[in-house]
Amino acid sequence: EISTLKKNLNILPPSSPDTGYLTSNHRIEIEDPLLSSSGAKALLQAFCEHEEIMLHQLLSKENLDPSWAKILIPIAARVANTVRPKICSSVDSIDIRNHVFLKKIPGGQRQECKSLGGVVFTKNVVHRQMMSYIEKPKILLLQCGIAYQRVEGKFVSFDTLMLQERDYLKNKVTKILSLGPNIVLVHKNVAGIAQDMLRGNGITLVLDVKLCVMERISRCLECDILTSIDSNVGQPKLGTCDKFHIKTFYDEQGSSKTMLCFVKSYSPRGCCVLLRGGAKSELIKIKKVMSSLLYARFNWRLELSYLYDACAQPPSPRSCIFEGEEFSPLEETNDSLITQLNATLYKHIDKQKIK
Repeated sequence: EISTLKKNLNILPPSSPDTGYLTSNHRIEIEDPLLSSSGAKALLQAFCEHEEIMLHQLLSKENLDPSWAKILIPIAARVANTVRPKICSSVDSIDIRNHVFLKKIPGGQRQECKSLGGVVFTKNVVHRQMMSYIEKPKILLLQCGIAYQRVEGKFVSFDTLMLQERDYLKNKVTKILSLGPNIVLVHKNVAGIAQDMLRGNGITLVLDVKLCVMERISRCLECDILTSIDSNVGQPKLGTCDKFHIKTFYDEQGSSKTMLCFVKSYSPRGCCVLLRGGAKSELIKIKKVMSSLLYARFNWRLELSYLYDACAQPPSPRSCIFEGEEFSPLEETNDSLITQLNATLYKHIDKQKIK
């Protein structure tokens, strides 16, 4: 387990002069005196070499260009240095891959691959007039829909029904506005009247958000998911991030993909890695390789922290015990055998002469 003294430790493998995987922006950050020791440097160098060999084997197995290593290693290092699965209370929190979302976006250049703190997913806002960029937004997650449930089999005039629906939706929207959100994400549908009311009050609305995405947002942004607007007791916790914006990506065929980005500069509860620079079939393989690389990188971090806590040092190189002018035991054994063979041979020759 990582000790509390090293929970903010950022360790990156040293840049290799031959490969040039890491630029000057990805240097080794040493915050503990123990890391400046020769033993720590030896451990870092050993992992760096092992990581390069493992990654080249993975890329070769998937028939991918080895130059992908220059893109993937710095990203994996930043993610492993940022995400802290142990602060989450979920059962599966020990595996870092459960907290990192790998998003494939065909097209573009490999240099566009990057890691983003927070949550990124494919979706768009309901109306173009809704705000597409908000700094320090407050986010409300609703698992329920916002719609008026009409009673079947009951004779009611159309005007009365429309009036009841408008009053019902107005009360729902008023409760939402009282919570003070800037963005509302809904798992189900929202009636058109409620959409217009929210848009008129400057609320950005997103519909049909997958439940798994909402759970990821809830974990990363530390907010609650409301199952009902009426049943909540007390003030629900709203999510927040540094900024919210919408970004559209285009591939070589001209098709587009719109992404909603909830960005946090520091996001230990989870992040997203955008993979670009190839066709969809190639990015599927890159995603598989990146997942294995993240797993190895984070487990190395845990192992390294354990070795530091145990004050372990790599074995120092020893001089060969057979160095010097003295003969080794193997050489002495060989010489003894040769001497015995020669003596036996001479005795046999002498016997032949006597005969």
